[in-house]
Amino acid sequence: MNTITRGLAAGIVLAGAAVALAGPASAEAFDGPYLITVTNGHGAVNDGSKQGVFTSPCGPDCTTFNAGEWSADLRLQGNSWTGVTSEGLTLSFDKDSLAGTMFKPETNQTVDVQVSKAAL
Repeated sequence: MNTITRGLAAGIVLAGAAVALAGPASAEAFDGPYLITVTNGHGAVNDGSKQGVFTSPCGPDCTTFNAGEWSADLRLQGNSWTGVTSEGLTLSFDKDSLAGTMFKPETNQTVDVQVSKAAL
């Protein structure tokens, strides 16, 4: 359990900025500071844990999330932004509500998250 928690925490938990504005328009790439907040850690990560990320476009329907400890190129697939982080976690969230999950395949562990624009 400690390994699971540490692995998920490394991918999610890092002090971040306060939650502010809603996300980008549907097919537009993210650009600037965002925040990933754990809404349900399912016992692996504390609810309310936050991860600050810097985002930048990487092409049509593509955005790069860079958290320092990990990064991921996310692609718009239907109604979801989806990609695999450099830590091996799958990050996927709805393009409109920005609610989603981080999933660790080797342990079958899922954490519910909310992505939001971070205040500057």
